[in-house]
Amino acid sequence: PVQTIVLNADSDEESLKLVFDNAKIQGSIEILKIDDSSEQKPLPNATFDVYSLDENGKPNELIERLITGSDGKATSTLLDYGKYVLVEIMVPDGYQLAENNDFFFTIDENSPEVTSKTIVNNAITGSLKLIKKDAFTDERLAGVEFTVYDYDGNKFATLTTNNNGEATLNEIP
Repeated sequence: PVQTIVLNADSDEESLKLVFDNAKIQGSIEILKIDDSSEQKPLPNATFDVYSLDENGKPNELIERLITGSDGKATSTLLDYGKYVLVEIMVPDGYQLAENNDFFFTIDENSPEVTSKTIVNNAITGSLKLIKKDAFTDERLAGVEFTVYDYDGNKFATLTTNNNGEATLNEIP
C-alpha cells in the first residue's frame, strides 16, 4: 500500500520520525494428489520436496518435504518471497512417477496466499493372456471360462477363451 506523508514547513517541530511497517510477503503451496481414474481417487503418501531456486532457476536449498495425507493433500509452511520448485520424489505403491512433473511457482506481491496444484499419477497396470490347450492333443480350446481374482480374493474379472483358445485381460491395476 502507498503511504502519503505531508510535511508542513511552518511546523515548530525540529525533526520528524517516520516508522513504516511493511508486511512480509509470504505464501504456501497446497498439493492435491489424485489418480488418473474417472473417480480421481485421492492418493496418500506421495512425497514432494520444495526447493528454493537460485538466480539461474536451478534448485538451490531444500526448504521442506511434504507428504500427502489420506485426503491426498499436503500444504507447505509459509514460504518467503522468492521462486520455488515442487519436485515429486515418491509415489504411492501401484503408481508411476511422472516424468517432467516439476512445478515451478513464485511467492510475490501478486501471488495468492495459497498456490494450489493438482497432480495426477497414472496407475501401473498389467495384462494377462491365457491360452487353454487340451492336455492330450495340445489342441487349443474355445469357450473355456476363467475367473480372475485380486490379491484380496475378490472376483476381478471373468474371461472366456476365443476360437484360438486365447483370453486376454488388459489394464489390470
